[in-house]
Amino acid sequence: MKRITVIVFFLAAWTPFRLAAADCELLLTPWVDAAYTQIPNAAQSYMETKLGQMITVNGIGIGASGGQFALLAKCDILSKDVLGGAPIVQTQRMSITFFIADMIDEKILASTNVEVVSSGSSEAQTYINAIRRLNVNDRKIQDMIRLGKERIMAYYDSNTDAIIKKAQNLAMMNANEQALFLLVSIPECSPKYDAVVAACGPIYQAVIDRECQQNLMAAKLRWAASQTARGASEAGDYMMAIEPGASCFGDAVALYNEMKSSITEDVKFKYRVYEDLLSLERERLSVNREVTLESIKAYRDVGVAWGNSQQPTTVLLERLRR
Repeated sequence: MKRITVIVFFLAAWTPFRLAAADCELLLTPWVDAAYTQIPNAAQSYMETKLGQMITVNGIGIGASGGQFALLAKCDILSKDVLGGAPIVQTQRMSITFFIADMIDEKILASTNVEVVSSGSSEAQTYINAIRRLNVNDRKIQDMIRLGKERIMAYYDSNTDAIIKKAQNLAMMNANEQALFLLVSIPECSPKYDAVVAACGPIYQAVIDRECQQNLMAAKLRWAASQTARGASEAGDYMMAIEPGASCFGDAVALYNEMKSSITEDVKFKYRVYEDLLSLERERLSVNREVTLESIKAYRDVGVAWGNSQQPTTVLLERLRR
């Protein structure tokens, strides 16, 4: 089971958890624009890694590839010298501009600039060495990220209601994963996060209900095709993906019981842990309604998976404005 059953209690128990939360994690996506960054292909992965380090060292989470807010970099060569000999050594003085941008509204929220002098046996190696020399704890970079965080929080404070409405409209079009992606992007410390949680509930339910129907149908087909130990095992693969909170969970239990009664030999089904699943469902009705970090993760897993399946937003850097 990828998502935990206690998610059912998320709405009822959110308030005490929120009061206990000490951190408020925002998300930024490290983004290297291949067309405009002027960084050689061989060095782009180094820059993306460095951007990721700048994000995490400043207490921000790495966002999905389709995220709204991104940390970008652009390199400009200020001077270049080539020293002949064996091997040839290139020395470049470059200006690297970092900026936090809203990739949907095409707006720069904060930026800073760092100059680096680097040498290497090739242009790519020169860039790689320059990137390695970048100090993620540079005061200018920290100040830029702090300002970016403030402006991202201001954005969510002003737009939470509109984001919820957009997510609900997406859900009406059965774009439930995209809707959850929008909602879980809102930080937990948002003043209106209780409304965000309330909006997540029915959308998440629609996701697990749909997945339940799909997996139950697949399990029934496998069992109908081969009512043997092997057929039961293959059907069990699908049933293991069914959430106890899904509307068709009772039908899944009925199918499980049917298969169990039909297979008399001692077979170690892959889904023997389904017995544990049934126990978990019973326990769900009596456990203390305490929200854990894992229960919050259930909503996020669905939304973030959708975000990571998207291609990064294509934005011409020249179109980004302040």
